Amino acid sequence: MLTGGGNGNVHLWSLADLWNSAKGRPRKTRTLKGHTSLVSSVAFSSNGYYVLSSSFDKSVRLWQCESGRAVRRFEGHSDSVRSAVFSPSGRHILSGSSDNTLRLWELEKGREIRCLEGHSGEVYSVAFSPDGRNAISGSSDNTIRLWELASGKEIRRFNGHSGSVSSVAFSSDGRGVLSGSVDGTARLWDVATGQEIRRFEGHADCLWSVAFSPNGRHALSGGRDGTVRLWNTVTGEQTHCFQGHTEDVYSAAFSPGGRYIFSGGSDKTIRLWVMPEES
Repeated sequence: MLTGGGNGNVHLWSLADLWNSAKGRPRKTRTLKGHTSLVSSVAFSSNGYYVLSSSFDKSVRLWQCESGRAVRRFEGHSDSVRSAVFSPSGRHILSGSSDNTLRLWELEKGREIRCLEGHSGEVYSVAFSPDGRNAISGSSDNTIRLWELASGKEIRRFNGHSGSVSSVAFSSDGRGVLSGSVDGTARLWDVATGQEIRRFEGHADCLWSVAFSPNGRHALSGGRDGTVRLWNTVTGEQTHCFQGHTEDVYSAAFSPGGRYIFSGGSDKTIRLWVMPEES
């Protein structure tokens, strides 16, 4: 498991003790130090070899997971980097920044391939399509945008949120986009048409994080009300509300198999939840 925080450090955790004992707890195995400001996002590469982190220090950093060695620094943004992700192939990195741009990078050499411009506000969240050809971004200009990475051109714009779009995600089949906004809603969109398919309402305040389950049948959202909510993507119904955090939930994610849910909050805790069987 990976976590990042306000002190600029990235922490790696082992969950082995957790799975092997009913009283087991996550164990911190390594701390990656180098960022000089808040860490805004963290990610594992698909093969688990690398760790990626973005920060308000305007950089994205690549680390070797086993040794904790800093491998590469990606610099070019002129303001805080809010989000960074690996491409499905693992050969590229995409970042979004408060300088209103997305940047596509070559992992091996750290070279910037392309700067994607068009948003009129900060880019809070970015994601690759499953085939790696396209990307989506969510911004403080209240829009979600679909980009063709080969050309850097905007393909489609998703309009509807009445507040900043704080989090975006692609479905595993690439046909759907999930978004979360400070307007308090999560929304499901059709990639091909840009039309809103479904709206998920129930949070009492801003949403900071959304995620698809691996099978695409459920969506997850976390927000300022301190709750993590599980939604049926077919019906739009809320199937469960996980309560325990005492402050904002800034990150919510499914385990790779979809059996567990992780959440991180400004109450300085990471919580592990079991996916309800009825869901």
